[in-house]
Amino acid sequence: PDQSRHLLAGGGAACAAVCTLHPLDVIKTRLMAQTRREYYTGVLDCVQKICRDEGPRGLYRGISVSLCSTTPSIAISFTAFDEFKRLFATTMLGPDEPDNFR
Repeated sequence: PDQSRHLLAGGGAACAAVCTLHPLDVIKTRLMAQTRREYYTGVLDCVQKICRDEGPRGLYRGISVSLCSTTPSIAISFTAFDEFKRLFATTMLGPDEPDNFR
């Protein structure tokens, strides 16, 4: 039960992070992928042109791939970190010493 709660918390945090930051990743990718002819002059210009040409949904293009790759990875990392923290606290500190990990 504790592991599943941490797995869900890690997955939820990953989903929130991806949904919040994906538009910045799209903007960064568009700016970096420009060839010799510059279509975007900066970040704000990129946002304006994406919203004008593709609509606001253009900022979320490709989010499904990011969600499918990032969410399981972060969820597993979050759970593994907590399990190793618990394991280390019980084996290294012992039952009589104060719990410095909570």
